[in-house]
Amino acid sequence: MDQKRDSFFTVILMPRGVRGKYTTLALSKKNIQIILTVSGVMLFLLLFVLVDYASVKRKAFFAKKYEVENKSQAQKIALLEGGMKDLQGQLQRFENYKRKLNIIAGLESPMALKEVGSGGSSINPTGLGVTIPRNTLAPAVSPKEVSVPGKISSLKSKAAGIEKNLDFLYKFFREQEKTLASSPSIWPTKGIITSNYSWRKDPFTGSREFHAGIDIATQTGNRVIVTADGLVIQSTFRKDYGNYIIVLHNNGTKTLYAHLKSCLVKPGARVTRGQSIGLVGSTGKSTAPHLHYEVLVNNKPINPMDYILENDFLPEE
Repeated sequence: MDQKRDSFFTVILMPRGVRGKYTTLALSKKNIQIILTVSGVMLFLLLFVLVDYASVKRKAFFAKKYEVENKSQAQKIALLEGGMKDLQGQLQRFENYKRKLNIIAGLESPMALKEVGSGGSSINPTGLGVTIPRNTLAPAVSPKEVSVPGKISSLKSKAAGIEKNLDFLYKFFREQEKTLASSPSIWPTKGIITSNYSWRKDPFTGSREFHAGIDIATQTGNRVIVTADGLVIQSTFRKDYGNYIIVLHNNGTKTLYAHLKSCLVKPGARVTRGQSIGLVGSTGKSTAPHLHYEVLVNNKPINPMDYILENDFLPEE
């Protein structure tokens, strides 16, 4: 009986502040062992869950941190690539400018720079002893994508080459001012290009023809200026050109201005770049007021855009 009593523990539960009322709870050793074992297991599980939760939170924190850093890096890379594209565009504009200066200086042949036609027989579109060369150039190959460091290195190399060439051209033109003044390097009038130097459909006959110059649409009466120093060798009328003027410059270069309302200079007159030589009109074979402008080298038409240095604007009136 005593042994049985000793195998139990009595727990007295007495509420605080209440006298005479209490609860007794008898627990055997076995029950206490079970309770302690379960409590230990639950405490262990709780600690495991807390440690695991802390680990997950830590990983989430660093993941968020890395995500923010990656976004920041991605933005910086995007800005860098955007700056690279802008720089490439600027270098390309310098390259085009350099190419035109080389043409004016006579250091490159403009005939070898761009496609002139798309095949077929040579023609004489102007009736002035002018011929159009066949296209002999292979199509350009698209550049391969390279890494950012590779692009930077390429751009530095390109910029160095342009700088070297422009430095040479600066010294060259300092010694060749007359050559520069006699090279057609400005816009002949203010307006919008409506027809380029290329093959096109004739607006009157619908047949395919080569347009040996550029058409600049503008208002009737706008002034036409000579694009380089030279000598007026023709100032007359023809059915297709209407009123037109041809100016002879150095090195066998000529410029032609057609469909004029009126000619302000006569054959034999010496003219200087920027001087008004006529007024825009729509005489001859013309559908609306515009200036037809050509550049000829040794009586062969060259794309006038290869000579015009003012890429972004036309001259003010």
